[in-house]
Amino acid sequence: MRPASLLILLACLAAVPALALAARTDPGHLSISDGRGLVTVKGRGTVIGRVDVGRVTVTDLTPADATEPLIFNCDQEAFRGSATVCTGDKLRFRMVGGGWKIQISGSGIDLSAAARGTVFMSGDSHRPGVYSVTGVDCRTEAQECLPLPWEPTTIVLAPLEP
Repeated sequence: MRPASLLILLACLAAVPALALAARTDPGHLSISDGRGLVTVKGRGTVIGRVDVGRVTVTDLTPADATEPLIFNCDQEAFRGSATVCTGDKLRFRMVGGGWKIQISGSGIDLSAAARGTVFMSGDSHRPGVYSVTGVDCRTEAQECLPLPWEPTTIVLAPLEP
């Protein structure tokens, strides 16, 4: 009787880490190619991208951490509290780790993200560009992607961990 109780106890202890791993959410994946309009990503994770012509506003939601948002090629740069506003041509940006809100408006928006959080999109009605949240790279597989919605739309990439 005692060996059976020991086996049940060991099985229960082995199941606890497996349940914890199953409960953990993988980051959501977002790909946008040649977007035109407005895209806002708010969350945690990694985002890299570029904009041919437009404005990128980055708000660092965790300013006390070691991560720092990076924006390159600003023609005009302004600071508003914890937000950096950058306008110009051929803008590039990169956020790795930390919490942030990135608002991108313009044309030629290319973006790739592995993050937890939300995405707000509102594409141009003439040439909106394409997007995917399924892990497809829209720059190389545009036929597998959807047009950016013309109506303002919010999508959850992956729930934020508590």
